[in-house]
Amino acid sequence: MSVSVAQRPTRILLVTLLVFLAALAVELTAADHRLAGGAADPSADSALVARAVESVAPQADPNLFLLIATPEGADDPGIAAAARRLVADVAGIDGVAGVVSAWTVPLPALKADDGSSALVIARILGDEGAQDLTLGAVRQRVADAADLEIRVGGPVAVRAEVQSTIKTDLLLAELVALPLVLMVLLWVFGGVLAALLPVAVGVFSIVVTNAGLKLLSQFVEVSVFSQNLTTAVGLGLAIDYALLMVRRFREELAASADVDRAITATVATAGRTVLFSAATISAVLAALVLFPMYFLRSFAYAGVLVVAASTLAVLVCLPAALRLLGTRIGGRATEATSVDDSRWARSTRVVLARPHLFALVTTAVLVALAIPFGSVVYGTVDDRQLPPGAQIRDTHETLRSNYSAGALPLASIEIPAGSDPIEIGRISTRLAALDGVLAVAPPPLRADPRVSALPETGVLLVSARPGIEPVTPEGQHVVDRIQQVARAEGLRVGGDTATLLDTKAAIGRIGPYAVAIVILVALISVFLLTGSVVLAAASVAVNGLSLTASLGAIVLIFQQGHLAGLLGFTPTGTIDCTLPILVVCIAFGLSMDYGVFVLARLTEEHRAGLPHDRAVVEAIARTGGTITSAAIILTIVLAAIGASRVAATKMIGIGVALAAGVDAGIVRLILVPAVLGIMGARWTWWSPAVLRRISDRFGWEESGPPAVLAPAGEPEQARTAGQEVEVTK
Repeated sequence: MSVSVAQRPTRILLVTLLVFLAALAVELTAADHRLAGGAADPSADSALVARAVESVAPQADPNLFLLIATPEGADDPGIAAAARRLVADVAGIDGVAGVVSAWTVPLPALKADDGSSALVIARILGDEGAQDLTLGAVRQRVADAADLEIRVGGPVAVRAEVQSTIKTDLLLAELVALPLVLMVLLWVFGGVLAALLPVAVGVFSIVVTNAGLKLLSQFVEVSVFSQNLTTAVGLGLAIDYALLMVRRFREELAASADVDRAITATVATAGRTVLFSAATISAVLAALVLFPMYFLRSFAYAGVLVVAASTLAVLVCLPAALRLLGTRIGGRATEATSVDDSRWARSTRVVLARPHLFALVTTAVLVALAIPFGSVVYGTVDDRQLPPGAQIRDTHETLRSNYSAGALPLASIEIPAGSDPIEIGRISTRLAALDGVLAVAPPPLRADPRVSALPETGVLLVSARPGIEPVTPEGQHVVDRIQQVARAEGLRVGGDTATLLDTKAAIGRIGPYAVAIVILVALISVFLLTGSVVLAAASVAVNGLSLTASLGAIVLIFQQGHLAGLLGFTPTGTIDCTLPILVVCIAFGLSMDYGVFVLARLTEEHRAGLPHDRAVVEAIARTGGTITSAAIILTIVLAAIGASRVAATKMIGIGVALAAGVDAGIVRLILVPAVLGIMGARWTWWSPAVLRRISDRFGWEESGPPAVLAPAGEPEQARTAGQEVEVTK
């Protein structure tokens, strides 16, 4: 591959430019059908109930609220007349059903406890695209009602606001992150051309992936949150790979002074590392496709696309650019100097001198960080993911503080057509007797003469006693009891809390398989890379340790609320149940990236004949700067994403940034050399004979001439596989 690139670099770069421009055109012009939902299992009982309720009693599951201020009181003749006109206007909009208001139904729960406002509730039908169009029409009708003070709320409005906010925040994150990343690369390389190459690879990966996601969204459901992964991995991972390749190229160029030979060696060594890393991360992220929620599946699509784009750019386009630029990739030629006196070499020797102590201390720190994860409480995102002061959030705060629980039922139960009324009465009595349940009743009548009223609706609403919010742990406990009773009677339960419980059940059911696949992929990848069963197991173990530490820190920050004021979000006492599995896959994949960098170089040095401790020092010293620089760059990108005004996006950015920082700062540079020092050469490279033969056939084959320099004061050696060539100073 490198020979072809060396012969036709201009043609390859021209094709790359055309691909980039085509992707940019798609990104700027194609319709965007990415959605902001998808966190629920569409095949769960709660989803089936939601669809049934929407068709027979949409007012039982409203997703739109109009909060009308009534300082004169809801019964004021002027207010009442204007409100009824608004209700009629909204009910006449295509796509709106089940319109109920405090002025058309005698339901006290639709009036504020202090009399300051009253509600119009409705159901907007259709998928998210249709809902957005209908919501726009509703907003226009609200704007036309100048004689009323109206605020719009509800899940549909929250989702639309979140989607708009995320798009704006991610654009700002990219604009902020790119200049900072370029500054770091200038500091790392000491040269403008060398610094610009990784940034170019990152921008190419982001644009191509976003275009691919836009096209994919025309055919399957794709979450708007997948842009977070595209930005983070597109800049972070692509720059990681480009950083590794450029540093290795400069190292090889300093050793041989021949551009073509340096490119060949770079692709054969660092390029092979990139391939192993890319294959591993793609497989890890692809495990998310197992989940039925398109929110998680979207990250599988985005992950595979962005890794593929990054790998293509690094292994094909970057060598072509290196061939054209050649020796102009200048700056500080630190890659050519001895690593014996580098800070990475010195720190690694300190760790190897007392490996048991460093392994014990770092493990204790990571376990302490992981402990809070044992108290995680799962919930779901709501309006409080928006920043304080957002109008929709203020509307929902008013609902929580000034309205009784009856305005928002805790659960809905689908009653099959033709059910015996006596049996339904018996079931209702059982449900009403549950602790925490206030009442069981049919939904309120709709002010829509086109639709028949009860009892044909076939829905029962379960209201909670005052003080029980739907998705709190207490609310979840009550709905769990409701589900047990209903399922024993052959009935399905719906509602937001039932959706949360069903989603948790789906993750609990599929999660172990996804985790098993991730672990298996990591074991196979590291084994094929190193030929060592022990190294594969140790690598997965330390990755898991750093990951659980990051999850513990997430619980401390986002569930318990530590640093909430500094980071600018409102803790709700829960963690969205889909986010930990997402952070696990993203962070585990990125930590494997750093692990592959170290282990690939360690394997290279070991097979070149270095003693074990010296090989460990050389591997850490040669990759420590790359890993640290890559972690700093990734943290900058993720911190920019974490500055989002949406709490869910903030958690993804900060959570993965914590994982990357812990992995690069503690695991790779302290715990890994400590573990390698404890195991020694005998156990580090051990594998059964049968597996060794598999590794020899399918695993790493060193095909490039690694440039390994001797300590200062000795003749430098440029070792190739099977020979040593002395290079005079």
